[in-house]
Amino acid sequence: MSDRSTTGKMTSHRIWFPADLPQDVRKRAEEHIRRMWKNTTKECELWISGRDRQLGAGFGVRAYAVAPQIVPSLVERLMDLAMARNNKIHDVGLELHGRVVSAGERYQDDMQTVQKAYDEQQKILTERVKEDGRVSEALSKGAKDVYVYAQTNIVCELRSEQASKIVVEAIADYLELTMECLDLLVDELRRRGLAGGVVGYRLWRDLDRLVIDEIRVNDEDVLVWLLYPAKRVAHS
Repeated sequence: MSDRSTTGKMTSHRIWFPADLPQDVRKRAEEHIRRMWKNTTKECELWISGRDRQLGAGFGVRAYAVAPQIVPSLVERLMDLAMARNNKIHDVGLELHGRVVSAGERYQDDMQTVQKAYDEQQKILTERVKEDGRVSEALSKGAKDVYVYAQTNIVCELRSEQASKIVVEAIADYLELTMECLDLLVDELRRRGLAGGVVGYRLWRDLDRLVIDEIRVNDEDVLVWLLYPAKRVAHS
């Protein structure tokens, strides 16, 4: 989700797997904090990544804590939230840092800026995919329009009285679906008292890495899906 330096990283640990019971996450967090939190530890980063089955969108939640005693309860509450709506959970873990890394996690664009960046992205990608032989052939045979569905990652920073900071990411094929997933997570975090107001957003993108995943041609349109070749996870 970010490109921050790994300086100050102490230890990273996965504390839950899909075969585990949901209640295992608190016990494992307690054990890991008890064994690994040192006098030099400044902050703990928690992450949960998964998929909203109803929307077909990916998501990630990261929370930061500077006090070891709140970590087990915090990860348990986040796990409960993430499993709502019959969501599929991929990964739960924590990472201890020798510095306050949350200070460098800043996502403060407004939605107007995000929309402008997204519209610019779509124009660039639409022109780019027209250079693909399959697309140009369809256009030469009478297809009128090209519609691009590119992997869209939106990050949102939230204030929190329960954590130093909470950061949420949603991933889908287009902006509206990505924001629907993100808004559901943000609303639920606020409803449960885990987060307060929204600080801001950012459209994460690296357009040169996007590759064509699928092309569909009908009588009038060409539909093109693009993905990042390597799976991005919310805590990367």
